[in-house]
Amino acid sequence: MKQELELACIAVGLNDDKYRNTPLSELSCGWRYKCQLIASMLCHPDLLLLDEPSFLDESSMQWFIASVKKMATVDNCIVVLISHKEALLQSTCDRIVHLNSRNQTLTQYPCGYAQFKNRYAIELSNASNEVESTHYQMDKADKQLKTMKQKLQKNGTALRRKYAQQKDKAAASKLRRAQQKMNEVEERNTVLKSTIQHTSPALHITGIEATESTIVQLQNISFKYHHDDGYIFEDIDTCIESTDRILLKGPNGVGKSTLVELILGTNAKMKEPTKGVIKRNTNNILYFPQTALRDLLRTHGHKNGIEFLLDDRNQNDNDNSTIKTETQIRIHLGRFGLMNNLAVRPISTLSAGQRVRLWLAKQTLLKPKPSLLILDELSENVDIETRNSLVKLIGSFHGSVLVISHDTDLCQLLLQQSNTSNNSSVSTSSATAINKVWTMGQNGIHVSYPC
Repeated sequence: MKQELELACIAVGLNDDKYRNTPLSELSCGWRYKCQLIASMLCHPDLLLLDEPSFLDESSMQWFIASVKKMATVDNCIVVLISHKEALLQSTCDRIVHLNSRNQTLTQYPCGYAQFKNRYAIELSNASNEVESTHYQMDKADKQLKTMKQKLQKNGTALRRKYAQQKDKAAASKLRRAQQKMNEVEERNTVLKSTIQHTSPALHITGIEATESTIVQLQNISFKYHHDDGYIFEDIDTCIESTDRILLKGPNGVGKSTLVELILGTNAKMKEPTKGVIKRNTNNILYFPQTALRDLLRTHGHKNGIEFLLDDRNQNDNDNSTIKTETQIRIHLGRFGLMNNLAVRPISTLSAGQRVRLWLAKQTLLKPKPSLLILDELSENVDIETRNSLVKLIGSFHGSVLVISHDTDLCQLLLQQSNTSNNSSVSTSSATAINKVWTMGQNGIHVSYPC
């Protein structure tokens, strides 16, 4: 096992002593998750359940995919992977089990993810067509039924006498058949409706462009936690403009989240860089940390959404928000797709996508019209619908956006949107797509501009 451990550590970059000698609690989310994965795989289980593998950089994801395939084919381990990452599912799975959240049923597809997507899209299209056809048939049957009922009501006495005398039950039989057909159609319609995907409202945050054209200036900054430590990163010299859409990428452990903390300037332990200067021209920032979903569960999991949003509002004397009552909170949560019973369910029972929406709902109460969105690994663990809505939010936000992500699917969507916007013959605003990519390493940041 020791040899396996060494090989796994080398594969994910944990062979460096600075990581091996660091307490687990002080490692980044990506490094902690790598340690958990290695520990799970070295147990050589018969069944391995992997629920939403997260925070892995590109090289670590390749190691993860290769390891999962080896466990399934060589070690005869049953691997159950729960994920919304389409690229990961396509690379690893040979069977898909789909959970329909509307009718709580499981459907098995003996194929890879690409084939599943095609088959499921066809099924949804067919179901939608059947629902439309059923609605037409129901309307037609309903009109016939009303006509028959009106006729029977109008001529009821005469018809009943006629039925009694002639024993002619044709009209009554026709009425019973129509009613039976209606019942069958209604039952069929209920089943069909359950196959149609439920959609939540699109994410939307109202922003306001900062008055200063440059809202954050990083002038040759370097940072290390302790005097005797090596630098986490060095000589970063760049800026965030008031309408920038920036995608920040880089391997685990290079200091992306640390850089974000410095930009915010709210953490007492890393308020200023070790070397260099940060000029901040706004504090109107809405921040989604990569630990947000975990913090929600650990600290507020027993509360419901209404209680979570009301927490600080009744205690903050400087709160000028007009949203204060429970009714207003319910309406606000509804705008983020958390309506009806979702607003009163314990946070611990909400899905990751729902908890993302809840966090953003809370932050928009504190910062109703931010000038800068900083979204650190926001798309981890969320469903495809929420991820696509996030892409639209980034494109439509009136202000500046800094997105930190290892999510291959999200990065591709953002850059595709960028290319589409730039190549479109239709005139678009400058604030419609990613316009800068920061690739971060220990020696600083390389800035590139999508074509």
